[in-house]
Amino acid sequence: MKTYYDIDFKKELVKEYLDGKSLNNLYQTYGVAKSTIAGWIKKYSEECQYIKPHNKEKNASSEEIRALNKKIKELEKEN
Repeated sequence: MKTYYDIDFKKELVKEYLDGKSLNNLYQTYGVAKSTIAGWIKKYSEECQYIKPHNKEKNASSEEIRALNKKIKELEKEN
């Protein structure tokens, strides 16, 4: 039986991994398979790097990136 996880939950685990927690630690804490977490890391790590609160320079860039991505989606809908 497949378990579906909320995207915010996935990104939170990726952020914790990027902050230094190991896959094994995340597995023990949340009960999510290591291979599943590794897939999320591969998928969301670039995006989550811009969300780290201790990196203000990237944080400002992340807001700009989100705004540009939103604009791209709007333009794609128009086309």
